[in-house]
Amino acid sequence: MHINKIRDKFIGTWRLIHCIEKKPDGSTFYNWGEGAIGYIVYTKENRVAVQIMRANRQAYGTTNIQDITPNEALELSQDYNAYFGSFKIDSEQQLIIHHIEGHLVPNFVGKENKRKFKFKDNKLLLTTLDNNICRELLWEKL
Repeated sequence: MHINKIRDKFIGTWRLIHCIEKKPDGSTFYNWGEGAIGYIVYTKENRVAVQIMRANRQAYGTTNIQDITPNEALELSQDYNAYFGSFKIDSEQQLIIHHIEGHLVPNFVGKENKRKFKFKDNKLLLTTLDNNICRELLWEKL
């Protein structure tokens, strides 16, 4: 399939159906819980933005992020993930590569997230390339 036709299939807003880690021993783990909520947006300008959070998070004692407690900060790091940047597609290897420009965790800025992709109907399956753990993110186009 021509690269532009593949890119066009990505363009739009996608809602998270699930995010599951599959470990070598066959066990599975839901990174942000079974009811995780999230969106990934791909634009015609080759931009990407991702936000995923655990469902039913507990409210903090404040709305000012600078005033959250150390425990709340720990929960935040475990309950929420967000980043943005640009993307490119490697159609031969069926990879989408996210070039991270901003991330909740500063260590990821300047890095790449490489994901295998597969389309079926109005769904997009992205999987990680880590040899020890396979993270599967299933998205549905809005």
